[in-house]
Amino acid sequence: MYHFAIIDDEPIFCNKINHLIDVTLFNTELQYQVTTFNTIKPFLLANHDLFYDLLFLDIEVGEQNGLSLAKTLREQEKKTVIIYVSSHDKYMKNSFGLNIYGYILKQEMSNELPILLKSAINHLTSVKSITLQTDNGIESFNLQNIMYFEYYERKVYLYTSKEKVCIHISSLSKIKERLNSDFIAPNANFVINMHFIQKISKSGQITLENSKVEFKISYGKVRKLTEVYKNFLVKEVDK
Repeated sequence: MYHFAIIDDEPIFCNKINHLIDVTLFNTELQYQVTTFNTIKPFLLANHDLFYDLLFLDIEVGEQNGLSLAKTLREQEKKTVIIYVSSHDKYMKNSFGLNIYGYILKQEMSNELPILLKSAINHLTSVKSITLQTDNGIESFNLQNIMYFEYYERKVYLYTSKEKVCIHISSLSKIKERLNSDFIAPNANFVINMHFIQKISKSGQITLENSKVEFKISYGKVRKLTEVYKNFLVKEVDK
């Protein structure tokens, strides 16, 4: 699940951007959710608990400045992809280099937004890392190095072959939304990277490479996840 945000103090433009997103992505299988904000402060509050993958940002939001918000997100090491939407081109030369993916003039939005949105989606789906809040601060992890996530005693832990890291997030489902299709959830307590699976037994027991932990697939999910894993192996062979 990808999370998109729109910040514009004019509801008519929020609605138009939302509509263009829905129309552009209608025939795709992409799962996404769009949230609109009319000021910057509510976005910052929401962004504290939820990572937004893509932000459509008006540069002039009332008396507030979208350029300052982009700088704040960069200082917080938030890797949100930003597309500026503005009625003026006077800010264009100062608006790049801050996680900025593009710049759209509102009067040309109907033509430009679908093109830039598709390009941004291609960029997002090619990203190979995930940024998370940990006990050590904000850290970026290469997805290929993550073996699995575990929910234990109301905390979420990330495991690689070298370390165990406590993640500041409320549930595994919120982690799963931000991962690619290489990850599966065999039960309510684990999310596993299929690259590390050594075997899945007929009884539904998953064994990982370089790990002594075994993972039991929930009753009723064995056949489905076994098929998902077989399809994953076929795709890996075809690469």
